Amino acid sequence: MIEDIIVGDSLHLLHLGGMKKLLSMYKDGNMYLQKWTPITLQELNEILAYTKLPVEIHRQMRSLNYLCHWKGTELASFLNYVGIAILKPFLSTEHYEHFLSLFCANTICSSDHYKAFIPVAKTLFENYVKNYKKFFKCITSNTHNLIHVAEEVERFGPLPKNSSYPFENHLYQLKNMVRSGRLPLNQIINRIHEKELLAQKTKPLIFKFPLVVVPFKHDCTKFSCIVIRDGFTLKANHFADKWFLTNDFKVASINFATNNHSVYGSQLKYTYKVFEKPLPSDYINVYCTKTIDKFEPEVEYKLENIFCKLVAVTVRSETTFVPLVHSLP
Repeated sequence: MIEDIIVGDSLHLLHLGGMKKLLSMYKDGNMYLQKWTPITLQELNEILAYTKLPVEIHRQMRSLNYLCHWKGTELASFLNYVGIAILKPFLSTEHYEHFLSLFCANTICSSDHYKAFIPVAKTLFENYVKNYKKFFKCITSNTHNLIHVAEEVERFGPLPKNSSYPFENHLYQLKNMVRSGRLPLNQIINRIHEKELLAQKTKPLIFKFPLVVVPFKHDCTKFSCIVIRDGFTLKANHFADKWFLTNDFKVASINFATNNHSVYGSQLKYTYKVFEKPLPSDYINVYCTKTIDKFEPEVEYKLENIFCKLVAVTVRSETTFVPLVHSLP
């Protein structure tokens, strides 16, 4: 019975829990860690301000001055995509490697694609908790529970499938159904009944993917945007939405799409690993480059040749590419 109760809820355990606690200690310090200076905080806030996330991520990053007000999705974006690029210049090597243990373990546990690495994730979570005690001299129950996450992912599936995000979002919808403090339950039931009646009268919109949209003005056979599937959109004219990984693990950028659902794009000439410890970054398809403007000649990609979408984060002339979790095969 105890083992069947999931503690590995990413919203409360990893995002509002572990990631927020780490960022708070980096920002404000404690008796074992020096806090970031005002100059460092200013630079970090400037980087966060011009960091644009893909269209699938609905909430953009805010300044660290508002860290106490960050939502779970903002902390999720920081842990999943932004943190490994932004923290690298501002943390010592040992603290950055400590964060990488959390990042790599979280990435492995967030998708079925990395299922073979779950034993590695278990070791990484254990090392993270052990070093957390070494660096900060205390362990909370929230931090301790991280050592059970990999086992639960192995039994119940990846973190997004066991997350409480859908329930939290629905609570907001229920709250909006209440107009006054009198008989709130009756109000909610009536609004739900009205929505069900309305749904029976209206036809739901059905989209067939892939879908090409926004043709170029000078050539209507070329399109600047293609929706490969629900939650996987590539846009040629948006820096945050134009990057993808090919099946041979090359970082590429879309130039345009065609009516036959082909994507024409160019590969970056030079990419390399972001880190070697706790495991090489290319194992989890994370790459970076310092030559963001140097490409190979344009080629055609069939949709089956596209592996996943990439999130690009630029810090001090180095751009880091991280797979968009729900676009992984």
